[in-house]
Amino acid sequence: YLVHLNAPGWDVIGGGEPAIPGVAIGHNRAGAWGLTIFGIDAEDLYVYDTRADDPRAYRYGRGTERMREVRDTIRVKGESPRVVTLRFTRHGPVLFEDSLRHTAVALRAAWLEVGGAPYLASLRIDQATNWAQFRTALTYARMPALNWVWGDTSGAIGWQAAGVAPVRPNWDGLVPVAGDGRYEWRGFLPIAQLPHVGSPEVSAFGTANAFNVPAGYPHVNAVARTWAEPWRLRRLTEVLDTVRGATVGSMARLQHDETAVAARTLVPLLRDIALTGDVARAARDSLLIWNGVLSANSTGAAIYAVWERRLLSHTAAMVVPVAARSIMGTVPLSRTVSWLTSADSILGVNPQVARDFILFRAFNESVQDLSRRFGRDLSTWRYGSTAL
Repeated sequence: YLVHLNAPGWDVIGGGEPAIPGVAIGHNRAGAWGLTIFGIDAEDLYVYDTRADDPRAYRYGRGTERMREVRDTIRVKGESPRVVTLRFTRHGPVLFEDSLRHTAVALRAAWLEVGGAPYLASLRIDQATNWAQFRTALTYARMPALNWVWGDTSGAIGWQAAGVAPVRPNWDGLVPVAGDGRYEWRGFLPIAQLPHVGSPEVSAFGTANAFNVPAGYPHVNAVARTWAEPWRLRRLTEVLDTVRGATVGSMARLQHDETAVAARTLVPLLRDIALTGDVARAARDSLLIWNGVLSANSTGAAIYAVWERRLLSHTAAMVVPVAARSIMGTVPLSRTVSWLTSADSILGVNPQVARDFILFRAFNESVQDLSRRFGRDLSTWRYGSTAL
């Protein structure tokens, strides 16, 4: 919600959440700030050996500890209330118990730690008047894990990642570990040691949830391994690097920008693919002259959207081992683009043939799909159609 807080010592305007005091994103008389998501690996799964005669007892160190139990009642609409038993280890809530193998799994999450109240640091941030004060305020911004950016009336800018980052002294946090005491967090990384940069080192900086951890960052085990795709950041940078005399209107248009940046690389790959069938060739011609904007009435956008999905699945089928597909999920578009365009492609002994086959198959299937939904008349193919 939007609010203007005006009181002795306070003059701040911006947005926040109903249950949280202060302004999370906004500006005061001296500076303005915004945020996007920063990836911190703030969770670990712990696996315990439990006693066969007492599933609440688990091994820890040289002895055993007992899970704490909490009984709660859940009201269910149209049914009788249900009584549930919740169990907790020293690390956190128990998510799974295997009575046959005598094991249990619990979650330790930094956002369950004392002092992790979301956005409470806004009360300090709202009164910052310069970059140094803003960074100091962010040392209290423990949750959620965010990129914070700042700009003020002096011309100073800055970026500081903030969040609760566990220090893992002897493992990387990628897989579950034993809950017997061998894998314990050694406190939390001070927020000031999370990635950051400020002027005059940089004249511009963007986040947009994309990977932005600098090369050689020493605390890499504290940050996440998955990030948002880079396309939004690339488009923002492209526009903002060329804009002069920005207005509210031009910035509003940027907020609603529909440019498909990846299409600029993928679409030209179709130019020399030998397609069969009049509709497929007409669709390829339509796509090649498309302006790359995902507008609702665009035929090219409809073709591209369906084709991109097919490219993702077919490229993954060619590259990702069968055993890994069930745990890998969707392959990122940026990785797919890299596989299809890299000189060091891993598409097999003849990457050019493999790439052309993927492009050919994905496009033909897309044209068949669109023809089945909308008919063979390309003028009826629209990106904004509810059938798409």
